[in-house]
Amino acid sequence: MDKPDPNGQAAILLVESLIHTLVDRDILTTRQALFAIASAICVKSESAAFSNEDRETLEKSLGVMKRIEQTLQAGDPTPARED
Repeated sequence: MDKPDPNGQAAILLVESLIHTLVDRDILTTRQALFAIASAICVKSESAAFSNEDRETLEKSLGVMKRIEQTLQAGDPTPARED
């Protein structure tokens, strides 16, 4: 893939913004949000193993989730960017 997927980028930004909003409004604790992200990372890793997904795609997906995780850990409301 030569260019980032605009639909995927929009979906990631919306989900990340929603997570931050839920945490900011005390609807979801940071710990709960981090647990959800850790679960998604685990599921992605396991599903990639079963589907023989290429390593580069897996690493990019995990990288996006880990950057979101880092913004939550830092208490930073600024969405992570997919570079």
